[in-house]
Amino acid sequence: MEPYDIVCIAQSSWNGVWARPQQLMSRFAHHHRVLFVRPISIAHLLTKPSERHWKPFEWVDSNLWVSSPLMLPFGRRVPGVRRLNEARILRVVRLAIRRLGFERFVLWFYAPMSQYLAGRLGESAVVYDCTDAWERFEKTPPSTIERDRVLTAQADVLFAGTTKVYETRRERNPNCHLFTCAVDFEHFAEVPSGTPDDLVGIPHPIVGYTGLIDEARVDCRLIERLAREHPEWSIVLVGPVQDDVLLRALRHPNIHFLGLKSYDELPRYVAAFDAAIVPYRVNAATHHINPTKLLEYMAAGKPVVSTALDEIKSFYLNRLAIAESHDEFIHSIERVLSNATVLPVESNRTLAATRSWDSVSNAMLGIVEARLESGEVHDASEEPERPCERANV
Repeated sequence: MEPYDIVCIAQSSWNGVWARPQQLMSRFAHHHRVLFVRPISIAHLLTKPSERHWKPFEWVDSNLWVSSPLMLPFGRRVPGVRRLNEARILRVVRLAIRRLGFERFVLWFYAPMSQYLAGRLGESAVVYDCTDAWERFEKTPPSTIERDRVLTAQADVLFAGTTKVYETRRERNPNCHLFTCAVDFEHFAEVPSGTPDDLVGIPHPIVGYTGLIDEARVDCRLIERLAREHPEWSIVLVGPVQDDVLLRALRHPNIHFLGLKSYDELPRYVAAFDAAIVPYRVNAATHHINPTKLLEYMAAGKPVVSTALDEIKSFYLNRLAIAESHDEFIHSIERVLSNATVLPVESNRTLAATRSWDSVSNAMLGIVEARLESGEVHDASEEPERPCERANV
């Protein structure tokens, strides 16, 4: 079909925790030019170490560029600041599209708060890859919930990252498709030798976690209990800390915050775990989550202990140690480390090998291209213009 490019509107940094957006966009870039857009607050540049290498625009790979428009702080709370930020982001993205010479492109959303861009960039189609139930998180601003609702109905193609997200979205968009998480199997199964420097000296057994460390998902009380009741365990947390409250609450000598690691480095850390954990809170929001890290742990051949999230029970009931309480979570780790519970590690590796990002990315593009070829795309420009798009910067 006629060539097209992709403009991805993301909610996390390209160099942050490597997850679904990066996995898919890096593969799309094999055959399409990709612009990855992630706005960033000036406050984050000053307070978050992982953001201090900010560049406004950079070339990443042969067909992939990253644009990181700066935003003023307090945009979520102050409507006037939000309007200024949105007007600036719209202008910066338009300039980047013009600079790269994109003419026919798909606007691919991960961040529903950026829904206002739809119909204002000259895109050929709108795709929304929805991986979270935004309305279920306590601290989600009402404006984001409303934009998620609009974008869900507005998208020419809607992808859902979990079964529960799919069930809640498909009635609002008939072109909704379920694609759960996948894994780059070889990346985690074939690990280079050698222990990372910051793991040297940390005693085994290591109970490890990888990913974003935030209060909305990670159960701080559970981590604290692991450390307090088993001082002989090393609790290793690999990933950026989103909430400083966790650093203050989890001050135990056997808890080790190792920070954000590059995707290339990550398999060496997972390889050092004696047990891998998913210590998520159990609530209305997390029941809609199917963590990508599970298949990464499985590809690495690690026994996994998880809290009892609905999505995890649906997909992995007999493959993991799934705990219904804090006591059961701790007991499950005890049994895994003592070999009293033997999980089907090799069978899990075989399963992980069948869930590739390559197959997911190809199938997604097939659906998008069928929509483009049909010509049945929604004219997002018919949406009423909002004041934020008329603000001057």
